[in-house]
Amino acid sequence: MPYHRLVAFITLGLSVSTHAATRTWEFDLKTPGTYEVHVQHKIKGTAVPRAAEATYSFQTREKTLTRDLPFYPQDDEHPVIVLIADITSPQKTKVVIAGLPQPLLQQTRVYVIDANSRYPYEWFDPGKSVDLQAAKQLRHLLRQPEQAIDLARAKLTIDKQIDPRINIEANLKAIDTIVAEINAMAGFNASNRVKLRTLRHYLFESGAWNDYRPYQYDLDDPLGTRISNKLLPTYLASKKGNCVSMPFLFIILAQRLGLDVTAATAPLHILLKYRDETGVWYNLEATSGGYPTRDVWYRQQMPMTDQTIANGVYLQPLTKKETVALMAETLTEHYVERKEFEKVITLSDLILEYYPKDITVMIRKSNAYYDLSSKYYLTKYRSPDEIPDRAKGHYQYLLQNNRLWSAKAEALGWREWRREDDEKYMQSVKEAKSKTVN
Repeated sequence: MPYHRLVAFITLGLSVSTHAATRTWEFDLKTPGTYEVHVQHKIKGTAVPRAAEATYSFQTREKTLTRDLPFYPQDDEHPVIVLIADITSPQKTKVVIAGLPQPLLQQTRVYVIDANSRYPYEWFDPGKSVDLQAAKQLRHLLRQPEQAIDLARAKLTIDKQIDPRINIEANLKAIDTIVAEINAMAGFNASNRVKLRTLRHYLFESGAWNDYRPYQYDLDDPLGTRISNKLLPTYLASKKGNCVSMPFLFIILAQRLGLDVTAATAPLHILLKYRDETGVWYNLEATSGGYPTRDVWYRQQMPMTDQTIANGVYLQPLTKKETVALMAETLTEHYVERKEFEKVITLSDLILEYYPKDITVMIRKSNAYYDLSSKYYLTKYRSPDEIPDRAKGHYQYLLQNNRLWSAKAEALGWREWRREDDEKYMQSVKEAKSKTVN
């Protein structure tokens, strides 16, 4: 659910008086709470009488608030708070402004803002509202029944939000071709064990079926620091992947082959879970040939607390909907890179709705709130005391959410990745790279 609410307005009417006129805006407030009336006057090309005074009214079901304010002739791009009221039930409300010339009122914009949301600077134009097309597409995917979800299409749809050049249908056709070739190699009526073995063989061993270019771990970008390397079409084209692209392709192919394979997570890592005909789950590591890997190895290589295991955060098979939500992590990372922190928060809300134990997204959301506080306040003022009074509420709101989401992650057992963990992992990459070169 978006972390702020911005209510659209409908203009009801204007008086016809040439001088002192009246204009009314109507708002449909669907959620009880405290709301602020923000008014933005544009005076360009408008004559405003000296000592003009505006009367502002906020009419709710419970009461009408009225305030008279002198109108100062300035063209300020920032809306000004003029009234605050508590709404106890969903209802339609009105804002009425009187006493100003009609041309001025025609250029006036009025917003009713959830008082617990954001400070008004730069944000309250409805055209700038964080109404993400990406979030709409993701929600459409996640609202499907589990059995109707196509993970290949879901991954490509998400990836296309990052790279609009992606041709979804062409990539789906390429995936279907791979599945057909694997089925042909496995043979008619092959068992699941044979299909799994053939899938590994097709992807990770050199042969005519893959033009003698097996799919490999990208040792030049092992952490996937370039977001483009986490996209499925990049992996299909280059045959060099990482712990995002490699497991997702494996899962997509395996499910199309009728195998019970899904995603699971470890700190900063995605692995595979395979359930055999007897119902036993096994870990498979896509970055290392797709072979079985024990839980203890992951716990040694990617330190995780006992608490995260007990809470079902890591090493647990994910549902299809949770897997789609996991795929969308890369899109939040893309928004972080572009410094579009509001979009990070909006998409994180949706991911956590369907995958509430996604610790990575909790921390990314926490960081996004801090990044917003830094962008709008910490880089502009030498200390919080210098922040204008009317902005302090929003500043505190950002910091409270920063602390809230990191606390939620810590309650599930998350601990910050240590430098020595990074060094240990990169050392293993260097060793693997040297073996490849030699």
